Amino acid sequence: MQPSHRNWRFGVWLAWRDRRASHLRLMALVLMVTVAATSAVGFLAGRVQQALFADAQASLGGDRLLVSDRPIPKDWIEAARKTGLQFTQGAQFPSMALGPTGSALVAIKAVQPAYPLKGRLQVDGDRELGEEDVYLDPSLAARLGVGLGDQIDLGASRFRVSGWIVQEPDRGIGFVNFSPRVMMRQEALAKTGLQTAGSRISYRLWVAGSAQALTRFDQLIQPRIGAGQRYETLDNARPALKETLVRAERFLSLSGMVVLLMSCVALVLAARQMAHRALPTLAVLKATGASRQCLVVYWWLKLSMTGAAGLIAGLLLGFGVSAGLASLLSELLGRSLSAGAADGRLWVGPALQALVLCFGLLTLFAWPAVRQVLRVSPLASLRSLQDSQLIPVHARQSGAARRLSLVSRGLLLTVGVLALLWFGSGDLKLGLAVGLGFLALAALSSLVLIGLVTGLSRLLAARSASSWSTYALAQSLRRRRASLVLQGLGLTLALGALGLLIFLRADLVEAWGRSLPEQAPNRFVLNILPEEREAVASRLQSLGVKDLMLYPMVRGRLVGVNDRTVGPDDFEDDRAKRQLDRELNLSYASELPAHNQIVRGGPLQPSQPEVSVEQTLANSLGLQLGDRLTFDIAGESISATVSSIRSLRWDSMAVNFFMVLSPSLIQDQAQTFITSFHAPSTIAAQVDRLSAEFPSLTVVSLDSILRQLRQVLDQTGFAVQALFVFSLAAGVLILVTSLSVTKAERIREAGVLRAFGASRRQLQQAQRLELVALGALSGLAAAIWSQAMGWAVARFAFELAVSMNWITMIQLLAAGVGLAWFGGWLVLREVTRVPPVQILRQVSG
Repeated sequence: MQPSHRNWRFGVWLAWRDRRASHLRLMALVLMVTVAATSAVGFLAGRVQQALFADAQASLGGDRLLVSDRPIPKDWIEAARKTGLQFTQGAQFPSMALGPTGSALVAIKAVQPAYPLKGRLQVDGDRELGEEDVYLDPSLAARLGVGLGDQIDLGASRFRVSGWIVQEPDRGIGFVNFSPRVMMRQEALAKTGLQTAGSRISYRLWVAGSAQALTRFDQLIQPRIGAGQRYETLDNARPALKETLVRAERFLSLSGMVVLLMSCVALVLAARQMAHRALPTLAVLKATGASRQCLVVYWWLKLSMTGAAGLIAGLLLGFGVSAGLASLLSELLGRSLSAGAADGRLWVGPALQALVLCFGLLTLFAWPAVRQVLRVSPLASLRSLQDSQLIPVHARQSGAARRLSLVSRGLLLTVGVLALLWFGSGDLKLGLAVGLGFLALAALSSLVLIGLVTGLSRLLAARSASSWSTYALAQSLRRRRASLVLQGLGLTLALGALGLLIFLRADLVEAWGRSLPEQAPNRFVLNILPEEREAVASRLQSLGVKDLMLYPMVRGRLVGVNDRTVGPDDFEDDRAKRQLDRELNLSYASELPAHNQIVRGGPLQPSQPEVSVEQTLANSLGLQLGDRLTFDIAGESISATVSSIRSLRWDSMAVNFFMVLSPSLIQDQAQTFITSFHAPSTIAAQVDRLSAEFPSLTVVSLDSILRQLRQVLDQTGFAVQALFVFSLAAGVLILVTSLSVTKAERIREAGVLRAFGASRRQLQQAQRLELVALGALSGLAAAIWSQAMGWAVARFAFELAVSMNWITMIQLLAAGVGLAWFGGWLVLREVTRVPPVQILRQVSG
């Protein structure tokens, strides 16, 4: 039985018949490249993020760390065992170590054999850590006069030096860790006699396991954390690493965003071409009585099959590319990125994301063109085919209705694009910045291109008598203004996206690298007595230390806010509890250090009772400008008004204080001084021996911590550049696809002109003038926009300082001209191979 036009099954038959149509292959190619780019970013980002998270976990020694000033409750240890977590215990405290030729204040760390649960303890030694052994910080060799095999005294026991600590994964930079490390077995702690009632021992419990087990353990332990205890995760225990990881995540999501925006441009052009090529079929179907339901089913199936083909091919291509990039990164980084390859969660998330993005793009950018042609009458469809233009439905509407339709469609498209960006990146702030920037570029570029094309066509029309090329260009601009504006808009957006990628890959990664420069401070010197301040500074300067700054440090406890007594139990936030449960390291200054940035309020007035508070602590305590804080300093009550809230660069490794007060308040209190600086390898050993000259000093090496931060930075830098290279390649492919959409239209027009006697040289001159003008305008607009967007993204999303890159602007301008010229060359090359008679037959037939 012959299928009926009114039967939806006829729509299925039509869709299956058209499955190999060239315009559908073009649409599938665009979707394949889009899905391949976004899925490759997702697949690789999952592996890289897992590797980065493993490094961050190593900085804790496990997934969680419980620290307490009293022994860990047995039921908490039992809870870790019942939830299926790995766990190990330890203790840490300051004490004196005695060697053959000297003594030193050290930070003793007692651990069990399972330590660390995450990361690796690197030791240069001759045997495993037993109950008779200790591992030492290398700086203690000279201070104690010991080598491997020698013995030191800790309390009532003697231990053998069996290794030098090269890297301790969870060393941290708290003041309790500033003394040189001595590591021993926890089982040997009791015989030292140091574990007494007055000892300043902090007990530790490291746990590690699955996400579900950790969640259950969190729910059991966090509500029971009391005074003198803290529960550390990556979020609240390592601010420098956390800041680095947040930046890494944003970097990795940027390339996917840019490729997604490129695909929006390409799909608009591809959908327009697809709808135009379907006009003859739609005209015949409508003339023979096909129902709207049948046509809707027909188009939805066509788009669904196209989307499915592009999705499957794109996922396979994206998986292959991500595997290749992971292998390349593994070689560059010297570590494997395939550890989590078998984890289905790494693949399911990006695959589902690609599915939603693929069909979301079709709905937003392909279906509107389909709805437009479905509303066109059969006669208008045939006329539109002859004119190579689509007839907008809103052209038949009244002025008010047309404006309302355009506004509503624009708002819907805007919301849809922003939703896709947010869904694709998971970062609302960055998605809004990039999405709104592209929408602003589209709106401004459309207005500018309309004005420029109109003005240029009138200018050339007035001078058309000068040459045939000028006349042809003027007629082309007048006749195909809408098409040229759309093509110019697509070229501008694509070049703008590529420019943003180039800017971010080069300038932003470089700026991020500058945030942790090679000259970052790698030594802290603390406990500098006031009477030794000048002598210590002079000695360091004689060693070659430059730009030395000594900061005063006063111990005090925050006890009141706005005349209200406060304590740890008054707050739910872990950071607030921790800061109120101990003495704070306060400082004073007439001017805030350069790495402190005031976000609210003004500078300190030295003669007024004022305090500047670090931003995250102010948020944790709920502090506002004008609040009055009361501190207990050595039994004396001192009050100060919050005059500013400031942000700190935790990854700068400079000296940072949560509270900085006016000098008039605490400059007469008991105080010591602290400094940080970069010690080159040529003077590092001399700096480490400084405590021999000044016994009160504690010199702390930050080399291992800097290695951790730089490792994360280097891994992310390689990953970002690899993803940006792939995104750049995807953007070039999408740009070529978008330029090829108008290829048939240009061939048809050039063929008609050749039939009327135009020479090949005249066609080349006219076409090149048109394309060069369009490319130059698009390249200039894209260059300016990409610099502005790059600065905004760097400033507000990454909090990095970058400057305008004139080389990138010139490159984009040249790229606009070159790509437009290249597209025209492809068209003209095709024209020379097709006889004008054949083209005229296609147009008339």
